[in-house]
Amino acid sequence: MPFKSKAQARMFYAKEANGEIPKGTSKEWSEDTNFKALPEHVKKASLNTAFYKVAEELFNPKAAAPPQLDQSSQGQQKSPSEHRRDLTLQKVEGRKGRPARPSRY
Repeated sequence: MPFKSKAQARMFYAKEANGEIPKGTSKEWSEDTNFKALPEHVKKASLNTAFYKVAEELFNPKAAAPPQLDQSSQGQQKSPSEHRRDLTLQKVEGRKGRPARPSRY
């Protein structure tokens, strides 16, 4: 795989020197990389793009199975995020398979 930025290449070489990744990994990636066209840093994804990517993973009825409760956890309360996710999944199932629109907080 080629590196995505010069900063990532530096990080790989440093981790290889520290023994955190196997030797030869950085060299293998360098062979596939065009360093002349490589940016110093990769631009961060916009918040909007990241939000819709996460929303698609969480609220896609085909990908997300409803949470299963085992007998030991029935007496425990759910965290607020788990409760919101369950409510959203119920809305999605009620909309006949169409993905739910993300709500504004």
